[in-house]
Amino acid sequence: MSKLIYSLGLLLAALLLLVIIALFMPAQVTVERSLAIQAPPSLIHDYLIDPEHFPDWSPWAQRDPAMEIHSVGEDRGEGLILEWQSEREPDGRYEVRNTEDGAFVVHHLSVGPRMSGEGRFEIEPERTRQRVTWSVDLEAGANPLDRYMIYFRQDALGESMLSGLTHLKVRTEADRTPFPEERDDSPENDSP
Repeated sequence: MSKLIYSLGLLLAALLLLVIIALFMPAQVTVERSLAIQAPPSLIHDYLIDPEHFPDWSPWAQRDPAMEIHSVGEDRGEGLILEWQSEREPDGRYEVRNTEDGAFVVHHLSVGPRMSGEGRFEIEPERTRQRVTWSVDLEAGANPLDRYMIYFRQDALGESMLSGLTHLKVRTEADRTPFPEERDDSPENDSP
């Protein structure tokens, strides 16, 4: 009997220690990834606010092409809400909250039941390329389990975000028209 009480006491002490540690863990974590894309800023922006292009760059849709994606808000741009269900990936939601053509897209992202936050795509000129930075602020609040979740899952989310940026790069660079600096408008290249 005393071994049982001792074991229960140790278990309770371990749980209490985990809760105390969680109280000192951050309640908010920012995950950020960045990639240079050689495409016009307006084209990159269009991919981020258009539901038809969401499967082209979404890391979750890329990993599960059979994913069901439903638009429940505006057709595109501010107010666009995309919800997805998947048998292989966590269910999620992408909601465009604010946008400026060729400059930024502010969104709310939820992936699974415990990971959500405010996100932002920044599109900044960098010579003939655009530096696209995707950041998401994950909020855990006071829930110890959520604090552990965002702390230990932030690297996985970062990998997904980088995968999404890579797909965005591949798609927009294949779909782009050349920048003026890249065009060769010399007379010998004109054909009648």
